[in-house]
Amino acid sequence: GPVATGTTAIKPVALLNLGSLEVTVESATIEGLSGDEFVVASSVPLPAVVAPGAQLPLEVHYTPVGQDMDTGSLRVAFSALDGQDDLVVPINGREVSAELVVVPDPLDFGLRSPGPHVEVLTITSGNPEVALEISGVSVVETSEWSGTVTVEAWPEEGVVLGVDESVEVAVTFTPTEDMVH
Repeated sequence: GPVATGTTAIKPVALLNLGSLEVTVESATIEGLSGDEFVVASSVPLPAVVAPGAQLPLEVHYTPVGQDMDTGSLRVAFSALDGQDDLVVPINGREVSAELVVVPDPLDFGLRSPGPHVEVLTITSGNPEVALEISGVSVVETSEWSGTVTVEAWPEEGVVLGVDESVEVAVTFTPTEDMVH
């Protein structure tokens, strides 16, 4: 499923012995083109014996790299008195990243008389699958007049926007008399 950039998703997998014989789980490995993005972990060292009716817990960790769909296989090698076999389970994941949408874009104050003029920006997440964490909003120096544009104070702890959430930010343009002439 979708996993945000820079995070790891962990899915539990239970290997349940439905048979009447003990099963020895020899190994659990990840295979496939995206194999480096998946890791299998076991709290029990392998090989491990699983009694009839018992289960062996595993976890598949997915840490995506690159904006794409990742696929692979979880291969579990096991043996019992009646022979050896492999269980192959397809796995997949998709990296998603936050997208910032700012309205209006561009912010244009136009020609203004001296004094403060306030416009409100609305910031939303453009990707409904990922929360958006905004640590700050600032003015980038692009001209000699950039110093006349200010942004309201931003919370020190930042802002996290979930799905369908937005935040408004007041931006003030304060042209001076010497800018008009």
